[in-house]
Amino acid sequence: MSVTEQQVGHGRPQPEGSGRRGRRARTTSPDVRLRPLVAAGVVLVLWFAWLLVPSAPEDTAVEDTAVAGDAGERAPDGLSAQLFGDDGADRSRAAPGAVPSAVPVGPEAAPTGDGTASPAPVDPAPVDPAPVDPAPVDPAPVDPAPVVVPQAGEGTFAVAPGGTERVGSGGALVSYSVEVEDGVPVDAAEVAVVVDAVLADPRSWTAEGEWSLQRTDADPDVRIRVASPDTTDRLCAPLRTRGQLSCRNGDDVALNALRWTEGADAWGDDLAGYREYLVNHELGHYLGYGHVRCPVDGEPAPVMLQQTLGLQGCTPNGWPFP
Repeated sequence: MSVTEQQVGHGRPQPEGSGRRGRRARTTSPDVRLRPLVAAGVVLVLWFAWLLVPSAPEDTAVEDTAVAGDAGERAPDGLSAQLFGDDGADRSRAAPGAVPSAVPVGPEAAPTGDGTASPAPVDPAPVDPAPVDPAPVDPAPVDPAPVVVPQAGEGTFAVAPGGTERVGSGGALVSYSVEVEDGVPVDAAEVAVVVDAVLADPRSWTAEGEWSLQRTDADPDVRIRVASPDTTDRLCAPLRTRGQLSCRNGDDVALNALRWTEGADAWGDDLAGYREYLVNHELGHYLGYGHVRCPVDGEPAPVMLQQTLGLQGCTPNGWPFP
């Protein structure tokens, strides 16, 4: 056996061919040692690639949950099944610990017959009702235009037509007519309605059975007339009414049109109450009753008190027998 320079160089003889085998051994042994590292690197690359795979779309999130569960049961090692697709598992659906963000959790999700969850029905957003116009509001009552009474009428009278039944159960019957001077802006029939109601009231002159009353449009015992101020003064002479007051003179009961339409200060705004007083007071004169004074302060005034001029401490009253 010859000794090569290589054998001599190492200080001891080497068999032929040993240098060649040694070189092969030295050149191949590093590959064997690096192989596990390469495999581990491939695993890491695949692992990071899997992490970068996007989550499943929302409309398939419920189905992906069921598939992921099946894949976990078929791959006992879990990791190899997810990395290398064992048993056909889909890596994008078998991410360990992944919870699909689109799966509703809580009372919003209702279980269905196939074990999946579907969103519970949601009530539609409330819709404001169409605006409703408010109910029409009646305008505030408007006071009628004041009646303008002329200072002088035509001197002739319109008689309210028709008549009434007899009012009162006994005593002397007194018939009356209701008339309005022509030219005075007051309707005779409307005046008759008021006069009839006053004299038929049980507080009026028929209350004690001494008198009975009845309206007629022909040959009355007494004429109840609404007249202009000048005509009233003429009908009442020689009594002094001065264009402001009313009177009874003979068979005429003259009611000044100013007082009929405006009332009197002592009665304030109570025009209806003042008219009750005016009819009863002036007819009372025809029935024989004269003026009286207020007997007690604060008590209702006697109907024969001149309430147009004041109450003398009494309170207003339009009835003979209140």
